[in-house]
Amino acid sequence: MSTSPPEPDLVRSSSAPNQPETDNPPLPPNRVLASAWKHHPFQKPATAPWDKPIPRGVTMLTKLLHGFCPETMEDRWFVYADYDETDADENANDALLVRIHIYRSWTGFKIVEQKIRVPRALLLLLSSAEDDEHDAGSTTAEEGAGEEGEGAKITEITWETDRERWRGGGEPDAKETATSVCKHMLGVELEPEP
Repeated sequence: MSTSPPEPDLVRSSSAPNQPETDNPPLPPNRVLASAWKHHPFQKPATAPWDKPIPRGVTMLTKLLHGFCPETMEDRWFVYADYDETDADENANDALLVRIHIYRSWTGFKIVEQKIRVPRALLLLLSSAEDDEHDAGSTTAEEGAGEEGEGAKITEITWETDRERWRGGGEPDAKETATSVCKHMLGVELEPEP
């Protein structure tokens, strides 16, 4: 009998009490937290690499990291972002690995998780753009963010294989679900799979 690892601890904004001191820039302070909705971890996860760039710019990354909390039954998904200090990106010391957790809101079952490599410099731009809120400085940050080789990208996708929890057909359905949730719930349009 295999058990899935426990969900990562919540990460709060740097202004939140009891936030450990780290060198990592905070995720958006007004984002959806794991505690916002009842949810359950994967039962039978499968994982595959996924080299999928996130659309360039601070606005798209902010939307992705903000998450989504359902308000009505028609809102089928619950989405939040976090990171784990112990989950270092061995390929680049200048990046943070962020996980986007996607759950069915009705059941609370985890369906998909995306691992995203986010350059620390881009997270710092995100933090400064939120501090400046819509002033000329954030526009400059938006235009300068994500130059070639500096953008955020999905590096891995994990999905539920337990057919009683999700009737998806494996990796292609997981990628399609992640792409659809990003577009319709978060307003982030990823390039469709070929």
